[in-house]
Amino acid sequence: MTPEEKLQLNELIQWKKNMSAAFSIPLENDQALRHRLVSTLTTTTLKTSSKDVDSEDVSINEAGSDTKIALDDPDIFLQVEIGGTTYYIPAYTS
Repeated sequence: MTPEEKLQLNELIQWKKNMSAAFSIPLENDQALRHRLVSTLTTTTLKTSSKDVDSEDVSINEAGSDTKIALDDPDIFLQVEIGGTTYYIPAYTS
């Protein structure tokens, strides 16, 4: 192995260690990833809805004695992780 190849190998080993570190990544990689992620995330929106809280309710007739209201089954659940906690949010399509 030539001295230049040894130098390149050592640089690659150090780069891999830096990329594997839990506390930081090299600045040039951070900037490249940040640009890609920001452009991806800007197409996603999260906002509150004016949807009425009772709009997905269904009536349940309990053998004629009483009628109760319950939330209907969602079409899908959205999964969001915040601070290490996973939340499942019921979602309905119109």
